[in-house]
Amino acid sequence: MKKIILILVTSILCFQLNAQVNWTGRAVIPLLEIPWQSITYGGTSGSKQYVAVASSSGLFRVMVSPDAISWTPIFVPSKNWTSVTYGGPTGQEKFVAVASGGEVMYSTDGQVWTEGTAAANNQWTSVIYGNGVFVAVASSGTGNRVMTSSDGITWTSRTSAANNSWASVTYGGGLFVAVSSDGTNRVMTSPDGITWTSQTSAANNSWTSVTYGGGLFVAVASSGTGNRVMTSPDGITWTTRTSASDNPWTSITYGNGRFVAVANIGAGDQVMTSIHGIAWTSKSSQFGQWKSVTYANGTFVAVGQPGAFSTYVMTSGLTIDPISNQNYTGSAVTPAMVVKYDATTLTKDTDYTVVYSNNTNVGKATVTITGIGSYSDTKTATFNIVAKPASSLTIDAIADQTYTGSALTPAPVVKDGGTTLTLGTDYSVAYSNNTNLGTATVSITGMGNYIGTKTQTFSIAFPTLSIISGNNQTGPVNQMLGAGPILKVLNADGSPA
Repeated sequence: MKKIILILVTSILCFQLNAQVNWTGRAVIPLLEIPWQSITYGGTSGSKQYVAVASSSGLFRVMVSPDAISWTPIFVPSKNWTSVTYGGPTGQEKFVAVASGGEVMYSTDGQVWTEGTAAANNQWTSVIYGNGVFVAVASSGTGNRVMTSSDGITWTSRTSAANNSWASVTYGGGLFVAVSSDGTNRVMTSPDGITWTSQTSAANNSWTSVTYGGGLFVAVASSGTGNRVMTSPDGITWTTRTSASDNPWTSITYGNGRFVAVANIGAGDQVMTSIHGIAWTSKSSQFGQWKSVTYANGTFVAVGQPGAFSTYVMTSGLTIDPISNQNYTGSAVTPAMVVKYDATTLTKDTDYTVVYSNNTNVGKATVTITGIGSYSDTKTATFNIVAKPASSLTIDAIADQTYTGSALTPAPVVKDGGTTLTLGTDYSVAYSNNTNLGTATVSITGMGNYIGTKTQTFSIAFPTLSIISGNNQTGPVNQMLGAGPILKVLNADGSPA
């Protein structure tokens, strides 16, 4: 009886996970309506983003997005970029892209790119980072269709297992695995990216993409009859699987407990999914010629190339609508968010929980949502806390100052509501017209959490004089003037004027 219940629960779980994969098309600006070939995700904490590269047609062959919804074009060298990945030693991580013309480029932030030198002028098709090394494979070259780099900048040619048209490379389970669209042995493996061994594929299909997840390598193909998927637990022994349809599958990824593949042709069924890589289910998709799919930050994201009435980006999974800039308040800022799973708007504390960090001072704050109930993904988003205008601050009235002949610099008391601010931390001070008689001005300029200026005035006046009478009884003056009354002029504080 226990065994029957376990099978039932497993079946229900598989159904729920598969049922959740729906897709939403994302608009891009006209400048970005070009053939996108590859997408990845990476970056430092608080600055992570999706990065896609394109192969032709346009000045902007990179686009970036923090949320896969709003995309920004980036100018890079006009090469036919085919693949992009993120990785590197701790503290030296970077995005690395390769091109079919034999080029390579890299960027630490996805915004500014530097073109490097590839190890050979091959048609590089795929790049991955694993086991401390970047590995790229090519569809052309003589015995050197692999190159490696420890930093993504300096590359070394490696002997490929065969002169096949290598289409994709991945890393998992301590092993690099590459697949090709032609040749006798259409798989090659390597523990270190340097020494490669030919392996026999499950079928002589045109294998286009390979990934690793859940302890399993899974590859998809653009050709074959009913067998456009193959799987392997070790990268060596492969088994064909029945694909959901005979679409030309171009890319596969793994995330949130399931494999997802996309195709560049199909009748609204250009996505197929599988929990374990064996049984596959067709899914409705946005229409497009999909070339690459990735999973990161709770969302599947696919990119493609132009087609009639097609989109260039589609997403599935958790999304957080962009959060507008928030003003600094002196307290933790917790803006309301719109969280969706595909097209369904979720409810806070029913479908997800929220945790904020770095959300008090000016700068980039982070919000992390974690699914609960029917949802299990985790996703982060960022928003900006912007400086508060100094015009909203108050400066206490400054007492009249007594003329001294020197510049007067009374310290202002500056407040944000009931909080007294600190000179040198929250604001700086400058004075003008503050020596001679009249009206002087003190200007405070916001710093840190404050921006802009605000002024206050104060008066500079002659000292108040008093005249008193007395008798000159002794001293030299008495000798000169003789006995009698004398006047003395004193300042208001009693000192001689």
